[in-house]
Amino acid sequence: MYGATHFFAVEVKKSDRVRGDDVRGLLVFRKDYPECRPILLHRGPGWLEIDAIPCWPVEDFRSGLRPGYGGVPGIGAG
Repeated sequence: MYGATHFFAVEVKKSDRVRGDDVRGLLVFRKDYPECRPILLHRGPGWLEIDAIPCWPVEDFRSGLRPGYGGVPGIGAG
């Protein structure tokens, strides 16, 4: 997701457990695009951070979406 004031890389995992290997693709993407803000969404219950990448439950993320807002729940627009 990107716009005039933000650039997010979002990856969604079906798993309810997050491991270090799960952020590998986002780490590579962040290396190529250091201006992006990577986020991993998962089906588990807890919020955590791996290698400075926030890993959030997809339900929490989804419930925070607001039409017309243009930002990412919990982070904002940039």
